[in-house]
Amino acid sequence: MESPGVGRGPHRLLRRGAGTRRPNVDSYLQAEHRIHQMAEEGRHPGAEIRARLRDDAIARALQTQIGALNEALNRNGEVITELAQEVNGFLRQMRDQTAEIARRGVAAARERQRREEAAAKPTFSPSPF
Repeated sequence: MESPGVGRGPHRLLRRGAGTRRPNVDSYLQAEHRIHQMAEEGRHPGAEIRARLRDDAIARALQTQIGALNEALNRNGEVITELAQEVNGFLRQMRDQTAEIARRGVAAARERQRREEAAAKPTFSPSPF
């Protein structure tokens, strides 16, 4: 039979955690050593870490918004395409109207010229003498 405190209680927890404590302490000491080295080099580890964390957060936020940005670009592209088609249609209509006005102007000028020529022709009437 086991003695009453063996295998149970806080001692058991300490023995179970002993394998993970040492690597955690080593990791902490290595990080502290790196921080001191950076400070000796004139670098600012806190500012660098904040900047890296901020950049990572921005990158993650952008990744989540890329789909929405693509959708907005596609929607805006469709609107621009429709607008371009409307502008092209308007310009074609203006070209056709301008051509019609020019055609009418040319026809009117020819008619005017014909009348002027007809009016300028001398009419021969019998001479009273």
